Amino acid sequence: MEEEQIEQGMSRRTLLKGIVGGAAVLAGGGILAACGTSALKGSGTSTNTKDILIGYVSPQTGSLAGFATPDNYILGLIRASAPFKKGVTKGGTTYHFQIIEADSQSDPNRASQVAKNLILQNHVDMIVTSSAPETANPVADVCEAQGVPCVATVVPWESWYFGRGAKPGSTFTYTTMFFFGLKEFAGTFIPMWNRIQSQTNANKVVGAMWPNDADGTAFRQGWPPYIKQAGYTLVDGGAYQDGQTDYTSMISQFKASNADFYVNGPIPPDFNVF
Repeated sequence: MEEEQIEQGMSRRTLLKGIVGGAAVLAGGGILAACGTSALKGSGTSTNTKDILIGYVSPQTGSLAGFATPDNYILGLIRASAPFKKGVTKGGTTYHFQIIEADSQSDPNRASQVAKNLILQNHVDMIVTSSAPETANPVADVCEAQGVPCVATVVPWESWYFGRGAKPGSTFTYTTMFFFGLKEFAGTFIPMWNRIQSQTNANKVVGAMWPNDADGTAFRQGWPPYIKQAGYTLVDGGAYQDGQTDYTSMISQFKASNADFYVNGPIPPDFNVF
């Protein structure tokens, strides 16, 4: 698919490179530097004023809503900031930012649909998406297909990358993400386990609660080498379905194995039930 051009010759791919280059959106660095003096396709009517429309998709309701709890606070800070309220001037043009929020309702199909709506109806210049692969992955897939820059976060990179069918060494053209992965999880949890174990002589047995979804699959593949290398024994509770309401057999398995440590990756309601 040919790169769609944004008015005077700036491609969406160039815009994405500006974003990935490390400048914050509201700082006006990466994106506007990538723009040069050309204008985005936003809805500004003045020749000296342009709007940059940013779609934001997160699970504001549903089983994953706990992840989106800080959204209103963070978006409030952004909208109250000087760059957002006054705009950013570059090359004689003042760019004003607009954020259009959309609720994935914790449903992958809904996430895909709202992403399409933002692109085809609201004509956003880019999309930011957050909170678990059930939202971030389908939104990124739509953006990739439509040639719209997308930045995802709050999803382990393995769940986002491999969960979207990527192979080692391959890259996406229009979509990227910013978050940590299994190496960072292990680097955080295992030192805590070691301190507890040295002080209590706890059994070096780890019970794992990993669901049958993108997160669970990534954790089931990525965690065991770190756990084994640290000298712990892994007890996998099994690939259960999201929304399961009875974890008796899993808990019994952990107890029978004398597991004193626990690692997990469930959606929030399942963790509460467990």
